[in-house]
Amino acid sequence: MTFTALGEEEGAKIFHCHMKTPFILNDKNYIGAMYLVKTDNEITFVASTKGNEALTTQHADKMNKKHDVSDIRVQYFNIKEVDGKVDAKWVIDVHPGGSVPGPMKGKMAEKQQGGLLAWAEFAKKLWSCCIFTCNNLY
Repeated sequence: MTFTALGEEEGAKIFHCHMKTPFILNDKNYIGAMYLVKTDNEITFVASTKGNEALTTQHADKMNKKHDVSDIRVQYFNIKEVDGKVDAKWVIDVHPGGSVPGPMKGKMAEKQQGGLLAWAEFAKKLWSCCIFTCNNLY
């Protein structure tokens, strides 16, 4: 996955996501909004395309028309320090767009396992001011 920051709008970070897929599928892409709440030892962020359809029109030049458009209903992440350990929660409700053959659905689920780390790395880059008391969050 490749994330490109597109600016801010009404307190949300706006970004383009490109998901490279195996040759039998079309690549996926979308324009989303990410909202952040942070404290000294916790970060919560939510990403969604819902209610932000105008952003896809506004940033149409970033979208590849040959790629399927994903529908990200919600991606919720909460990462915090609890008793010196990292507690991470991820809730996701998405449709990748286009058709997905049955065997590929299992492979996609396997890829999602690394998704939390990819999102955490993206958030760290976007919000470089985030400082955690736990050094091993990322």
